[in-house]
Amino acid sequence: MTNWDDEWAELLEALCADDASRIGTVGKHEGELAPVRPTRFRWLDSLDWWPAGHGTGIAVLELTDPGTVPAEAWEPLCGPLREARVTRQGHLLVGRHTPAGSARRATLTLVTDESDDGVRARVLTVRIRVEPV
Repeated sequence: MTNWDDEWAELLEALCADDASRIGTVGKHEGELAPVRPTRFRWLDSLDWWPAGHGTGIAVLELTDPGTVPAEAWEPLCGPLREARVTRQGHLLVGRHTPAGSARRATLTLVTDESDDGVRARVLTVRIRVEPV
């Protein structure tokens, strides 16, 4: 696994543990989501986060350099990506990851450019839903 893969695994583990402070500085809730910025990861500019608690949590990530990494880069972490629908923001690809020993799993929704490149399309934004397994 590359350092990038390790960092993504660490991010997903922290979100599934309901501990965004392992990712960066957690601010006060603004509306429904707490800002997490700055982050520890060079590739992650910021994220907005709602803890899972006893239900479902979400995180909306803002990548530092959107459009530079193909979606297939996430496959070692969350297995084969499946295509979802096309939206106004771009194509959606979905993958899942359950950290070892966790009672929660993360569902990643990758929003890619509007190309027809499938998993080779470039990722613009990432949304993560955390829920009980």
